[in-house]
Amino acid sequence: MRPLAVLLIAATTLVAQEALPAPQAFLGYELGAKFTLHARIDAYARLAAKTSPRITLTDYGRTHGGRPLVYLVITSEANHRRMAEIREAKGKLADPRTMGPGDDAAALIEKTPVTVWLSYNVHGNEPSPSETALKVIHRLATADDAETKKWLDGAITIVDPCLNPDGRDRYAYWFNGLLGGEPDPDPQAYEHQEPWPGGRYNHWYFDLNRDWAFATQVETRSRLPHFNAWSPQVHVDYHEMGHESTYFFFPAEKPINANLPEHTMKWGKVFGRGNAKAFDERGWFYYTAESFDLFYPGYGDSWPSFTGAIGMTYEQGGHSSAGAAIRRRDGHVLTLKERLEHHEVTSYATVDTAVSNRTSLVGDFHAFRKSAIDEGRAGTTRSFLIAPAADPGRAGALVATLLRQGIEVHQAGRAFTLQRVRDAMGKDVLDRTFPAGTWVVDLAQPLKRLAKTLLEPRTEIRELYFYDVSAWSLPLAYGVTALQCPVVVPVPLTLVTEVKTPGGGIAAGDAKVGWLLAYHTRGAMEAMVSLLRRGVKIRSARKGFTLGERTWARGTIVVRRNENPDDVAKALAEVGVEHGVSFVPAETGFTEKGIDLG
Repeated sequence: MRPLAVLLIAATTLVAQEALPAPQAFLGYELGAKFTLHARIDAYARLAAKTSPRITLTDYGRTHGGRPLVYLVITSEANHRRMAEIREAKGKLADPRTMGPGDDAAALIEKTPVTVWLSYNVHGNEPSPSETALKVIHRLATADDAETKKWLDGAITIVDPCLNPDGRDRYAYWFNGLLGGEPDPDPQAYEHQEPWPGGRYNHWYFDLNRDWAFATQVETRSRLPHFNAWSPQVHVDYHEMGHESTYFFFPAEKPINANLPEHTMKWGKVFGRGNAKAFDERGWFYYTAESFDLFYPGYGDSWPSFTGAIGMTYEQGGHSSAGAAIRRRDGHVLTLKERLEHHEVTSYATVDTAVSNRTSLVGDFHAFRKSAIDEGRAGTTRSFLIAPAADPGRAGALVATLLRQGIEVHQAGRAFTLQRVRDAMGKDVLDRTFPAGTWVVDLAQPLKRLAKTLLEPRTEIRELYFYDVSAWSLPLAYGVTALQCPVVVPVPLTLVTEVKTPGGGIAAGDAKVGWLLAYHTRGAMEAMVSLLRRGVKIRSARKGFTLGERTWARGTIVVRRNENPDDVAKALAEVGVEHGVSFVPAETGFTEKGIDLG
């Protein structure tokens, strides 16, 4: 007989689990009848975390539209109680350099649950995934069947119910606002003709599925540190495609990025078989290894793959054109209910496959991170060197982007000279001296494969066709020179945790006429916008000129003293410091060469 305390705990757990209503009871309609607004999705997620001891919820940011970004950590109560121990073990497996003499990798792997991260609705008008998330949350929070208990014991399942709340609501409000008594399946009906700009993008009309590597958007910047902290072994990015298609899951189509190891593709096939088995049992159609490749590192499948996860895209036929029901050319009426059920089944099949292969999957994740360090030490390129250029803001912005993704960057404490490095085109540069403060990205680190593919000038590709993005080298994108170094940098290095804005303000001198700002610098555009918002009148030079023995290019920003308020210098000083740019006084408008300032 179990002790009374245990019985009381079990009874309390049962009550808590039963307190979470099914999604249809909470919403007041059956899932699939219409599109659930993000506020209701968020409310259900919070209720699940409040009522179920299997769930903890993390607020990780806000969209530009003010909508909350959250994820739910779902696992057994026993795993929640030892979460600190699990996270410590995961940290050591993710970075083998942190293991002590008493740590045994095999023992850590054996007792560590597999982490599966499920990302729903990155494209707002591919809307069935967020509806699916509600059903997945409910089952994992309440079900007591043997299969669900197996998943809860063997996995930490992280559910992000909506990566793009602003885009989703843009689509949902439009569709729900014109829906009649019943969906009209006629493809010519207005409800299948979403107007521009549509819900695919976020508030700024930016495609979040292309932003993982550049991290320009608040949704991506907010998510990345949490993703890296959990270091999942599996990541699935849920999408929809044209409604005439069936369902796509991995393995991926070629090309495969050459920086990914073979085991990434191996596991794509394993998960593909798991999904296929679940679909075959229901007589559902699907396809694999077509259309969707694994080349550009900025997608929700490829970027996680470079961290050691098995990153995958799942695509359900539907998209915005499908509405809540649409008649395909073969006569079948595809419903929203059918679409979300397909995503629900692959959600469970993925977790089941991960749990059934837990030790192998966690072991391969550890091997991925360990081999990355070993490859970095033995490779022909040991590190990338980014010297502070004429515009330190550009180099700093590049480094900040790397740091956001968890890539380690160091900084040289003093100047050093190397006999040979290679430039962006692979050409040897001899006897190069680097100043103190040079950024060093040593590839002997767990995220070596991600760092290399982002920094190298070109990635090997053998295939003629690819999905869309074919070039992304971050140094080239930022206009920064990144030299490839074959040896260990021979000076002390300091680990960088943040990038400070370069010093700015107003340079010394007499500004009888006004001030000049070089337009090519990183912060020039932001500074110009800030000045305009303050009511400062600015001009732009249409041709180049020389003044004070300095050459100024076409586009130079000119702030004239006589057409601005008396306190304009104060505004320039503040804006210069804020954006790390320097305004140079102009004592005269009579230039030495080129156009005059008048």
